[in-house]
Amino acid sequence: MDAGGPYRECLTEVCTDLFNPEILDLFVRSPNTMDERGQTRDRYVPNPDYTSPNSIKMYEFVGVWMGLSFRTKSNLPFQLPSMVWKTLVGERLTIDDIEEIDDETVERIHSMREKGSSSSSSSSGVEMKKKKKSMSTKTTNSATTDTNNSDDVTVGETKGQDATSRTAFEERWKNQPFQAKRSGGGSGGSGVSVVDLLPGGADILVTYERRFEYADLLENYRLHEFDQQLAAMRRGFGTIVPLRLMPLFTWQEAEVLVCGSPEIDLDELKRNTAYQGYSGEDDPTIRYFWTVMKEWGHKERSKFIQFAWGRQRLPRPGTWSRRMLLSYRASEGMPVAHTCFFHVELPKYTSLEQARKMLGLTIKYGLGSMLIV
Repeated sequence: MDAGGPYRECLTEVCTDLFNPEILDLFVRSPNTMDERGQTRDRYVPNPDYTSPNSIKMYEFVGVWMGLSFRTKSNLPFQLPSMVWKTLVGERLTIDDIEEIDDETVERIHSMREKGSSSSSSSSGVEMKKKKKSMSTKTTNSATTDTNNSDDVTVGETKGQDATSRTAFEERWKNQPFQAKRSGGGSGGSGVSVVDLLPGGADILVTYERRFEYADLLENYRLHEFDQQLAAMRRGFGTIVPLRLMPLFTWQEAEVLVCGSPEIDLDELKRNTAYQGYSGEDDPTIRYFWTVMKEWGHKERSKFIQFAWGRQRLPRPGTWSRRMLLSYRASEGMPVAHTCFFHVELPKYTSLEQARKMLGLTIKYGLGSMLIV
């Protein structure tokens, strides 16, 4: 079953509007996207303010769109985190899923759970594990060398480390209440940007003794912040795709089946590219174009596909309903795209360096400008 032409373009346009905050705020930018931090900075999360019956119905309808994309192979650009896809296949959420959308919160949790509670905010979970392993090795070696004095040294060091840990902790977290920031910051109309992690949390400060309790409550809140919205999306998806089949897939496979592969396969793209006004792949400008595409990583290629077609991923092999068209443009500036037709008017470039510059400007601004540089 495949959907092409106006139907697919309509679905794509609706999906694009879904992640446009000027049109809808059903989804909001993740904290990583807002703060420009972490490894993943292009994800949207459900707006936690939207919990009314009408809002839940809207999330169910989003699930229907996702099901349609799955069934029709439309590869709609749902910029959603692993939490969504794991919910579809029934996988358990972990702190890694929080890190994908909120690196700062995960760093805070690790810092709270780290015995040293260092005042430095840059320690990662991996670094902490290495430190613990190193300390363990040193303790073992010390015990082997001097078993008679090891207990005294360990007790003394532990007391000193605990005092240092408490001081460092109190310096960094002395005014931290039992609260957490909400995704979206009350953009859905509530105006509430924080939430109490326990009754009266705004008036209860996190102490050194209760730091693990705070970390556990914070992790639990982030893992379940979108439970209502995710459950609604799953129900909607299930009206199109039988949910009993989804555990057959990993969450990564589910994302690819709905959105297409995040990797831009140049060989696949070449096989599905036509030329107009150019002689073909042997034309110098076309050679420059493919050389630049080969030099780019998947992120840059994805931006070009978005510029050319309004979506960030390519169709799955064997499901292409429209080929990319590169046509000659009588200009020395940047390309111009007709996204409805996957058509790019490509100026004739006289050197690889010129092609790099103009195509680089294209994915940076993505406007299909007639700028002459």
